[in-house]
Amino acid sequence: MTSAHRIRKEIQFLRAVAVILVVLSHLGIGMFSGGFVGVDMFFVVSGFVIGLTTVTEQVTTGKVSFRRFFERRFFRIFPPLSFMVAVMTVYAYFIVPFTKAQDFFIQQARAALFSYGNFFFMFRELNYFVQSGDITFFLHTWSLGVEEQFYIALPIVLGVLALIGRRFDATQRIRIWSVGFVVLGLASAFTMYGASSERFGWFTPQFRQEFLFYSPFTRAWEFFLGLLVAIAVLRYEQGRKYLGSAMRTSMSVFSIVVILFVLVTRVDGNASQIGACALTALATGLLIFSLPGSKLDVQKFFGIGIFQAIGNSSYSIYLWHWIGVSVSLDLMRQDSSLDKSLLVVASILPAIISYRFIEQPFRKMRTGSTKKKVFSGLALVLIPTLMLFGLDFTKTQARVSYGNVYASTVLSGCDFLFDVCVVGEDTAAKKVLLYGDSHIHQLIPIFVDYTKTHDVQITTCALYCNRDNYPSIKDGTFAPGNFDLVINSFKTNSEEISRVKRRDLATTFSKFASDRGARHLIVLDNPFYSESVAPRRIRKPELKPLSRAEQDAVADPITQNWKDDAGEGTFFYDPFAVLCNATECPLEKDGKVLYLDNNHLSMPGVKLLEPSLINLVNQILARQ
Repeated sequence: MTSAHRIRKEIQFLRAVAVILVVLSHLGIGMFSGGFVGVDMFFVVSGFVIGLTTVTEQVTTGKVSFRRFFERRFFRIFPPLSFMVAVMTVYAYFIVPFTKAQDFFIQQARAALFSYGNFFFMFRELNYFVQSGDITFFLHTWSLGVEEQFYIALPIVLGVLALIGRRFDATQRIRIWSVGFVVLGLASAFTMYGASSERFGWFTPQFRQEFLFYSPFTRAWEFFLGLLVAIAVLRYEQGRKYLGSAMRTSMSVFSIVVILFVLVTRVDGNASQIGACALTALATGLLIFSLPGSKLDVQKFFGIGIFQAIGNSSYSIYLWHWIGVSVSLDLMRQDSSLDKSLLVVASILPAIISYRFIEQPFRKMRTGSTKKKVFSGLALVLIPTLMLFGLDFTKTQARVSYGNVYASTVLSGCDFLFDVCVVGEDTAAKKVLLYGDSHIHQLIPIFVDYTKTHDVQITTCALYCNRDNYPSIKDGTFAPGNFDLVINSFKTNSEEISRVKRRDLATTFSKFASDRGARHLIVLDNPFYSESVAPRRIRKPELKPLSRAEQDAVADPITQNWKDDAGEGTFFYDPFAVLCNATECPLEKDGKVLYLDNNHLSMPGVKLLEPSLINLVNQILARQ
């Protein structure tokens, strides 16, 4: 057996160290909060291991089989991942609330399963260091996305280098590989440096931070470093001795000191994060390179059973430890390190099951028949995929049954959260502008239906559209033309919008409506359900009516503010008249819940408002 194929105890030891650092980091334990750099150690180690295999195959056979390469990677990575997604889909069905939380769960799971988790979190600008585990169950799979994308790109790189070196012998081809890896690694490192130092004007500050962390273009150099170290180590072990034992020992000691320095000093996820990742990757590469021939290359120490056991099962441990953190945050005390620690310890059990009964058997399958591999591969992809489709379908059915149907699920044809949307004919006799935050958004379905039965066109600008276009409302340059009616609604009964901001909104839209020759209608806020609890299949909340007196105590002063600030001529619609009686505000009607969360109405709740609200709109438009 060649040195490339033997199990390297030092590599399994490094994998054990890396996964322990990541786990301790996610538990938030003291100095180990900087343990996120364990992922960078994984990247370099992965590049090194892949380098050993591909270089040895190139030297011994004269070529690299891309088919075997992809089979090895697929049956190494995908089975434990598929198992985790399948198990967590069952968890999501019973325990994750069938609110938007299940939507996000499904989106994440698909991103994890199909290797674009890093892009999923990057383009949503979700900061790795501030996300809550009970929401981002698959946050940790961003690193798998980066790794798998590299494995897709590497054969392409090797194919191009093979064309360049087709007339050379095996030794010269490896030299060409080295040059190619250096060039591509430097390009990736330059991209990381340029983005971190804001040399590129391509991104917003927030997106640049996520691009640096999640992008394969800023991480690829760590894999290329591992590949180059593999080439150097193979040459050394094949008799090309260079650098004495003292020098190699010094280099090994130095690399360990650097890693410890990172752990002690780089413990946050702010500006120091990229520097910490880069230092750790370089130190890991130096350590692997310098260990052969070093006095620190003590195989008896690296081979200690617990180190090897953790290293061998590090992938399964990595997959399941974050699930333990997530479940703890989802079901137990949010701020309890003890709860998280207990659940992470408990996650060792599914990790052991995954390693023993999923990871090991499927890795052996690489040598099986083509028919068996194809069937197994399809099963690994289809089973979790179909389970996620099933979860998506049953989630929709559960919402219809319970009543927590979202406005966004019944709207189509435009992105009503982000864009200025127009519904109805341009020749319509009356034109209405709906403008506000998420509380105007929840009313849009009513008015979409209204355009189908009346000669009315609506223009909507809600939530993110509101945020982006409010300056043009204030200066009067908002693009659409004149309106007959301007309707506003904002979340105010939660008392998150200050008195100053409410005054600004009232006066701004009153003036805007007047300038456009329009009537002005403010739809006041609905009751605030402060004790809202998300529904789960295993336990639905008890829906006790809200006290009308307590709701009025908050809403009445805000309503008076609106009336004082908007001035004469403004119309007001009060949802309390429909949603509440003299003493209480029910949370359900005819078996359907009326609220999605603590401040948004469900579609059954919105539909209760429709008759009286549309009647008022008809009366106002009739005066035009």
